[in-house]
Amino acid sequence: MVLWMVLVLVVASRVSWTPANAQCSQISFRKDPVYALTKRCTRSTATPISRRNLEDLKSCKEFAVSKKALAFNFRPKKYASNITISDNCIALECPMELHPQSTSFVKDSRFEYYSAYGGNVAYGHGIKASCLPTLGVFRLADTPSNYSTAREKCAAWGGKLAHVVSAVRTDLLATLMTGNISTAFVGLSSQGKERLWKNEFDELLDCFDFRGWAQREPHSKRGCVALGKDRAWRVVSCYASLPSLCEILPSASPQKLSPSIACGSLSGTGSMRKQVGQSARNDTAHK
Repeated sequence: MVLWMVLVLVVASRVSWTPANAQCSQISFRKDPVYALTKRCTRSTATPISRRNLEDLKSCKEFAVSKKALAFNFRPKKYASNITISDNCIALECPMELHPQSTSFVKDSRFEYYSAYGGNVAYGHGIKASCLPTLGVFRLADTPSNYSTAREKCAAWGGKLAHVVSAVRTDLLATLMTGNISTAFVGLSSQGKERLWKNEFDELLDCFDFRGWAQREPHSKRGCVALGKDRAWRVVSCYASLPSLCEILPSASPQKLSPSIACGSLSGTGSMRKQVGQSARNDTAHK
């Protein structure tokens, strides 16, 4: 009789946890970043994570994914010249199209620039956003609003309220609060009948090991979460009026680039040869 009761309890516990476990398992199978050709004949001088000499674009993309790069420079081998850079695939910490006039872009006929954010219109038009290396691009909405309106603001910018459930994200997102802003909504709430904490990607808090709760939090089973400058989570009313932190989502829809540009051609003017040579020397100096 005792053994039968133990078996019933084991089976019941497994049944009750199956949906959550199934949902958590999906987090491990997220799609890899997709990179789009964003600029031809251009190289970004943004901080590199790592670099390699690789055979083709596919290998370079795989290398960028493995390094959690948000962008990369690639030089097709057919565009190599007698003035070469030994590594033709350069994985970058951050995308640079946030600032269209950025001096981090240089003309280089051998290279193409790829970004995970190439198709995000809001990101590409100079919104006041910040890149957290290898994590993503974020924006602080400093005008206070309730949680629902904050969601709408983020969606209008091509994003969601920021995913905060990791030590690195919690620490770095807190640094984006400036001036008199001491707390801001992030993407974590418990608003349904289930009373389950979820982020804005519909992922359960129970799927993650990290917790950033302040002392005596969560004080309620329902509500929305605000992150403080002290790097702690607190439950607040979803109707409270607070600034918010948005996560701009990658969107690599390729832009319309002229197919007629032959970036690897060195048959042009002497000034082009001089520019390519200088680019090679500059890149080598930064290795």
